[in-house]
Amino acid sequence: MTDEELAKDLGPLAALTIGIGTMIGAGIFVLPGAAVQQAGPLAAAAFVLGGVIALLTAMSASELGTAMPKSGGAYYYINLHVADDRDAGEQFLREWADERGLGDATLTVETGDVERAIESHATDASLLVVGATERGLLSRLVRGTVVMDVVDDVECSVLLAERSRARSIRERLFG
Repeated sequence: MTDEELAKDLGPLAALTIGIGTMIGAGIFVLPGAAVQQAGPLAAAAFVLGGVIALLTAMSASELGTAMPKSGGAYYYINLHVADDRDAGEQFLREWADERGLGDATLTVETGDVERAIESHATDASLLVVGATERGLLSRLVRGTVVMDVVDDVECSVLLAERSRARSIRERLFG
């Protein structure tokens, strides 16, 4: 199969059932009772409105598929219209760092193996600051995330930083 030609293995019934299953999901079997209990007769109007929105979404996807008949779906459509411009990304990060007084910080944009990239740039560092985005300290330790892998592998001091939020100690530890 080439980029220009798609295999026609699905019939109309299979395509329809895949589309309906994707749009409806399992919630339709669980939530109608709760919806009717909360919204009363307006629940029917909410389901009709949801159906109209799903129909418009399906029509948009159909138009894209007809206009660009290539395998890949949404990934292909996004990649076609979003430039992979590494230089623009690095420039944005440099400007962002300068605005925040971090102009002298080493800026590196890596793709692929994030752990190896951080470790290779931290060889001569005396302190590595890593932004932790997961919710709890214990969840970070248990999951063995990239941050913890880097902490284990680098030879310098590591400071884990997280954005200041109004959270209790319990939330900070357990997520």
